[in-house]
Amino acid sequence: MEIWKATENYLKRALLGMRMELIANLKPPADAQGGHPIFFEILDRRANDKKVRDNSTSKKFDGPGAGFPHEKLEARNFIHIHYCQWLGFELRPPDRREQTSAKWAAFRKAVNEKVVVYREKHGLR
Repeated sequence: MEIWKATENYLKRALLGMRMELIANLKPPADAQGGHPIFFEILDRRANDKKVRDNSTSKKFDGPGAGFPHEKLEARNFIHIHYCQWLGFELRPPDRREQTSAKWAAFRKAVNEKVVVYREKHGLR
């Protein structure tokens, strides 16, 4: 529990690119059946974060990293991609050549609906 709290505190302080890299590697312990409530709190706290990671603004983003291959990616879209992959949902984010606000909104909505079902199934709030 202390490690999760420390991770959350670091995520609050980290710049967007680093925050995305950390989240990309976050997974609850294998023995946490159905996940861990704090892991879902990380999603809940960032599900509406509209900050944009724009690869063209910094050489730090050069090469594959969190959110690759999207040139510009809102934090909220990234976190929905991550949770979709971690939970094994068969949903695809909008193709990077055909991204629109409406398509991202539909993707986030679909992921959120599946997360609600997943949490109910596993007794997570």
